[in-house]
Amino acid sequence: MTEKQVLLSAPGEPFTQHLDRVVDEWERVSSRFQATLPRLFAGTSWDEIEEAIRRMLLLHDLGKATDKWQKFISEQKDEPDNETERKKGAPHAQLGGAYLWWAYDPKDDLVMASAFAIAIHHTDSALARVGVEDPATLLVISGLINEANDKIRWHEGLDEFVCWLKDKHDLGLPKHPKDTDVYTVSEFALALREWARGDTILALHRKRLQVAALHSVIKVCDIRAAFKRPGSQEPEKETFNHTILYGGLLP
Repeated sequence: MTEKQVLLSAPGEPFTQHLDRVVDEWERVSSRFQATLPRLFAGTSWDEIEEAIRRMLLLHDLGKATDKWQKFISEQKDEPDNETERKKGAPHAQLGGAYLWWAYDPKDDLVMASAFAIAIHHTDSALARVGVEDPATLLVISGLINEANDKIRWHEGLDEFVCWLKDKHDLGLPKHPKDTDVYTVSEFALALREWARGDTILALHRKRLQVAALHSVIKVCDIRAAFKRPGSQEPEKETFNHTILYGGLLP
């Protein structure tokens, strides 16, 4: 990417650098999930699951590649990522989830649970219900939709980011994010609702566990990667972030 088009994930941190760190964290902790995930996604090999998780992690912050998000980030001083999230008021998780659902087939449990996990990966600091139930309206009122064509207002660096995914991580996107629009996001919410609610009690319980497990993967890798940013302060003991960094689950 040219200097003008460099996307940021947080103040002073290139978007691609953060994603590299997230994937690196997955490599460190993936063995801790090998006993659980194949049981939750019965009939799916570990290789398929791991490929889906890498894809999920690389796309989980796709919504940060919008004009509004990048403008906001470029104007911030050095702040913790959670503080930036709290202040910005512009959603991004829903875009990543909607894109993954829209671009990848088949719409099996692995795709649906991955998209759901992305869509809620900031529920601890964002509007969870409206973000899942009516994400299209949320994007409209947040100024992320171009009223002239109903498309997402992406940043000019998006094309180079798509090329980076292919060149660096061998993730060739089957559809370009620029082709997503507000209707795609609305259809995603409807599909998510049907998948999460329209089944037997036991099947729905399994789906909840699938989403929870993949959501945990994102949170663990994302938080651990975020604390590698320059200037990050050590979390206080007995806090959530300290547990994620040094808890018994992780090396």
